[in-house]
Amino acid sequence: MSFLGIGPLELLFIALIALVLVGPRDLRKVAHSAGRTLKRVYRSDTWKALTQMSRSLRDLPGTLVREAELEEIEEIRRTAAEVKSVLNGDLQGVKTDLQKLENSLASPNGVDVQAADIEDASTGTGPAG
Repeated sequence: MSFLGIGPLELLFIALIALVLVGPRDLRKVAHSAGRTLKRVYRSDTWKALTQMSRSLRDLPGTLVREAELEEIEEIRRTAAEVKSVLNGDLQGVKTDLQKLENSLASPNGVDVQAADIEDASTGTGPAG
């Protein structure tokens, strides 16, 4: 089990060094003042900003991936809108052709002269043929 990346043997070694450096009488006062100092540090705005920055840096790869996916989705939407506009243009052409066909079927002799001329011009044969 480790605390702040320090194992039990390392913690025992630090306590032993502190006991030797400070002495048994002042060890309690030093530990108390160190605890109060740590408490002030943890409650300070600087510590909060530091932990927030650390959290943001940890979350940065996930955030970048989500933003990249959003850009890809936006590109797909733009492509779909372009395809839709092209298909709408083609649909208008088909509607126009259908309207011409309906007009030719509705004419008295069943053949629209203009539609027949258009068809002959597209096949390369004409009335003079």
